[in-house]
Amino acid sequence: MPDDNVTATNNIRVLVVDDDGFMRDGLSINLSGKGYQVIQAGDESTGWALAMSDPAPDVAVIDISIPPEPQVSRWTANHHGIRLAQRIRAERPAMGVVFLSAYEYHLDGVWDMIRAGQRGLAYKLKGRRSSALIDAIEKVLEGKVEIDPEVVRLADKYFNV
Repeated sequence: MPDDNVTATNNIRVLVVDDDGFMRDGLSINLSGKGYQVIQAGDESTGWALAMSDPAPDVAVIDISIPPEPQVSRWTANHHGIRLAQRIRAERPAMGVVFLSAYEYHLDGVWDMIRAGQRGLAYKLKGRRSSALIDAIEKVLEGKVEIDPEVVRLADKYFNV
């Protein structure tokens, strides 16, 4: 497990997409402090535009429940983060994706992507140590799949994996 004090030594660009500004800023400050170049979005539309920018991010850290547009209430967020990730991977399949969620049961769309053979994906629960996010970013950049242990237990129960 990586040390929380480890600093990235390269110019990895990370797109952070979360509708909660406090969470988004916290993630961005933490990742920037570790040497990552961070750009932020609070909704699917802005996240898409930034993901398609040049130079493109290497990794997108996406909250599963985000609104589709900036003016849309965050309380109607649904699973637009999964849709955003699917769109990103269709256009830029090499971009790593780390899903973040406060809930372990939002696995459906993520599991569909994994079953379709996609790699470079991670699903992490919010509230973990920052080293868990850094580890997930490193793994998706290597083309691996990283699923939070609590989510794996749920997948075993409901998806018979």
